[in-house]
Amino acid sequence: RGAVEVGEGERERAEEMAKRGGAPIFNPDEKRLQVSVGEEDPLVKRVVKALEEEGLVQGRTVGPAVVLHSLEGCERQPLHTDYDVRAVGRSAAKPLGVLVALQDGTRLGMPEGEEGVELGKGDVAVFDGDQPHAGEAYDKPNTRMHLYLDCPGVHRVPNETYPSPETHQNELLEG
Repeated sequence: RGAVEVGEGERERAEEMAKRGGAPIFNPDEKRLQVSVGEEDPLVKRVVKALEEEGLVQGRTVGPAVVLHSLEGCERQPLHTDYDVRAVGRSAAKPLGVLVALQDGTRLGMPEGEEGVELGKGDVAVFDGDQPHAGEAYDKPNTRMHLYLDCPGVHRVPNETYPSPETHQNELLEG
């Protein structure tokens, strides 16, 4: 909790970046925008430093960082993983996903039966790359940062996701 200081105006700056230069990303509607953030961004540097201090970067490389901004009424994403679970299973170390709350009320959805994660401003959630998850629905705008900690031997396709086994099973049951 509160692992990273989110400075005055940083959420607003990130939101403006997403609104001006972002594109709709993996969502049932077009109300979830994503824009890349450079590794020299001061907030990205603070996040990476906090992850290094926790030993989470060891054996991994810091992948790209993005700002995600959900507009009012943004729907929940389908459950997915950010990495191919078969490739992760063959790897000595797991790649990780990182979600940084730039404001209170940031949420990460989990499969049914698992508790979702609610974050306050400055909180950081780190999860295994093969963990099924979903960006939550938002009734009001929400801005956050997402980045990856990649592992050798586990290729991640930029801006692609993999349906989780739970999602695929549900699709089969419904179809």
